Amino acid sequence: MPKADPRSLRRARTTPKGICLGLYISAFGIHTGGGLVLLIALLARAGAVIAHASLDSRLQGVDAVSGTWGISYVRRSLLARVCDSFRSGDKVGPGGTLLCLNGLPPLRPVRGRVLTYVQASYLVGLHKGIRYRPLTALRIVVERAWFKLGARNSDEFWVQTESMRAALKRQNPKAIVRIVPFVDDLLYSGLDALPTTQNPNVRDYSKYSFFYPADSVGHKNHTVLLIAWRLLAEQGSSPRLILTLDEAELGRLLAEAGMERLPNVEACGNLARAAVLETLSRSSALVFPSLSESFGLPLLEARTAGTPIIASERDFVRDVCVPEQTFDPSSPRSIARAVRRFVDGTVDLESCYSAAQFVELLQQ
Repeated sequence: MPKADPRSLRRARTTPKGICLGLYISAFGIHTGGGLVLLIALLARAGAVIAHASLDSRLQGVDAVSGTWGISYVRRSLLARVCDSFRSGDKVGPGGTLLCLNGLPPLRPVRGRVLTYVQASYLVGLHKGIRYRPLTALRIVVERAWFKLGARNSDEFWVQTESMRAALKRQNPKAIVRIVPFVDDLLYSGLDALPTTQNPNVRDYSKYSFFYPADSVGHKNHTVLLIAWRLLAEQGSSPRLILTLDEAELGRLLAEAGMERLPNVEACGNLARAAVLETLSRSSALVFPSLSESFGLPLLEARTAGTPIIASERDFVRDVCVPEQTFDPSSPRSIARAVRRFVDGTVDLESCYSAAQFVELLQQ
């Protein structure tokens, strides 16, 4: 069945049979923290278009979540939440919108439009390596399985940051994912008063060169560095990257990263010490994404030459130098941002929506 025009949110909210033609909010599980702040802000601003909201039973009696629209309080049990998810499929009509503010899409197809707002990083796999208490770990396993099963029933996923978008796209490559961060009125007014982070003097990246004198052993982290350079190229920024690898080594690393040859990436081969120091002295910066070092001789060489250093945020780096920019060496986006900060001075931050603007976006 074709999806209805989302502007139908402005029409009557229910039919005599109880089918929602307005906004249906699924928010069970949200009862504290930042999620509750956003829920309260949304309920305050979207009251005119809300037809029904499924809320966590722990919010009963909280004045800030009351309204003239219908409310279902869902108990803190898996069975109750599954049942509520199935009921939403019956209640949301073809002219309505289901907003899953808790990040859990419906477990059955819905006749209206479905928007899943993903706030929990563990739903998109950004929880690996974190230890949780046994019950919390079990809940995460269940919710991740729910998210995977229900993803096919969501028309769009809305997230708050580019990092969340990238993680969700890795998990669901075909999903439609939009970055739509919204905050409550108090925070929005404070953010609106901050000076802009935009830098009008964007530089010509092709004039900048970055040198990484290292062999191709695993802890030197070339693959992540190359992915970062691909991200820069996709953003229209292609600074020169000079590597002390031969062409075969570079080709192997590119293949491991699933990439073809990148612009402005040069494999200059193994250089004599004098050539390393000369290349370092005429480079814009030393880029050093290594994961582990006992000493880090290139850091000292750059420090002696007065060449700026962009390096991993690791103790071994701080032991021998004060880098101009640092990054998370496991994140290509972090490396790319550090390069952009070095060249441009700043990196534009994602703009936030007010709760009122978020409601307007729901109706577009």
